[in-house]
Amino acid sequence: MHQAPGPHPLEPQATLGGLHGGFRMHEVKSKWEQRSQPQEPLLPHFHVGQTSSLFSLPTELRLQIYSMILPALDDITEIVPINRDSSRVVTKSGQEKTGPRDLTRSNLLRTCKAIHNEALDILFSNRTYRFANAKTLYLFLRAIGSTGRALLGRVDIYCGSREDAITFALLATCLKLRHITLRLPRPRLLFPLSPIWQVDGIACLLSLSGLEEVGFAECGANFPRFLQDGSHDAVVVRRELMRSKGAPSHVRWVGGFPDL
Repeated sequence: MHQAPGPHPLEPQATLGGLHGGFRMHEVKSKWEQRSQPQEPLLPHFHVGQTSSLFSLPTELRLQIYSMILPALDDITEIVPINRDSSRVVTKSGQEKTGPRDLTRSNLLRTCKAIHNEALDILFSNRTYRFANAKTLYLFLRAIGSTGRALLGRVDIYCGSREDAITFALLATCLKLRHITLRLPRPRLLFPLSPIWQVDGIACLLSLSGLEEVGFAECGANFPRFLQDGSHDAVVVRRELMRSKGAPSHVRWVGGFPDL
């Protein structure tokens, strides 16, 4: 007797109590993909050479100037919430800094949109941003807007929480994302009878594609068993995330669960 195919893995209602109420994950992903589409400019378009005499300088020199003005960030920069209940995020070094903050130089970059966008590329393209949980990454992606998401290239995330699904759905709109390090505090992606929010999270993770490098790292002394490089599930994740953009997934879903 022919059996009807099971539901798509993103169809079940996910419980994301840490951020919002229940969502259908495919609707969430579709919403962010639509928002990430290029919008018609609201202002008349001008050639960048007309916006500032700075563009008469060689690109290398302009980038050096931006580097002098922008905050000094490490190659791996940790992002944290301002406080436990806040929806605002900052760099960890910025959170720990005391005393007055001089924003005069960085505000200069806001006087010209073309300069601002070119300077943002330095902040997001070649720097790894590290997050202690998926919720913080989600808040960061919301905070940097579509412009920042279009430039983000590297993330290091401690995952395994209820916010995984909505976070990875939004991360999928970061078209320049090429490097990701995953810290999952369990040795396998899913176990029998895993809760639906874990299934949704893994489904959205495996929907990512087009990456050049996928790494796996430890989760601290409290979690000696974690998803390690070389394990079967790690091989599956790397294969899926490094497949070409638009290429079909190799994961078979049975009854709404992945056959790993």
